[in-house]
Amino acid sequence: MWNPKKYSKILDGVRKEGTILHQKVTTKEQIYEALGNELGYSAETVKSWGRPTSNGPTENDVIAQIEKILGVSENELGRRTDKIMNVTKSKNQGTISDFNKKIIYDCYNEMKEYLHSDDVESEDRFSKMYNNILKCEIAIPAELFKKIKLFIDSNLAPIIYESDETFKSCYTEDIGSFNKDGVFCPHDEESTHKLCINFMLVLFNIEQKVDDFAKNDLSPYLLG
Repeated sequence: MWNPKKYSKILDGVRKEGTILHQKVTTKEQIYEALGNELGYSAETVKSWGRPTSNGPTENDVIAQIEKILGVSENELGRRTDKIMNVTKSKNQGTISDFNKKIIYDCYNEMKEYLHSDDVESEDRFSKMYNNILKCEIAIPAELFKKIKLFIDSNLAPIIYESDETFKSCYTEDIGSFNKDGVFCPHDEESTHKLCINFMLVLFNIEQKVDDFAKNDLSPYLLG
């Protein structure tokens, strides 16, 4: 199985060393760009392989190439394993059991509860939500479970792993500025209020995506 945590840790080491593929690098973004150019992927795709929700590159040959580039031992990053789950599934989605429907609905609730939690920006809270959903895999049709994981990777993981971009509307010059320690400080009480409103709007829009996903992709399994 692909090991995204080790992948990220190795890239942290590359950044500290300051060189990859005979190129000087000072940021992870430069590392993603260099790896992407070498492997034939976008920098964004290379970056996504480090998210906890990622299964890594689709080809094991690519993983082996990454290991060679990074100078780590063979199989250190793991390999893709496509699981064949022993789950009985009718051709008609609507005939799955009530138990399976409950598990699917539980996944939806896990995402909603995460967005409503007081520590939505905590990586530990995100990991708890994601791990709870992973435990549901055996009871969910394989194609649907892939969709759930992809949705989380595209819409919920960026709250943690791309927070600057996700919440960029909160950190504008009219609201405040970053101090020498990199902490964003609102100008005044009104600016603080505006930051909070923008933060909640971001989460509201993400929650709307969760509800739309449930309506379009989960409900056909739940309402049959």
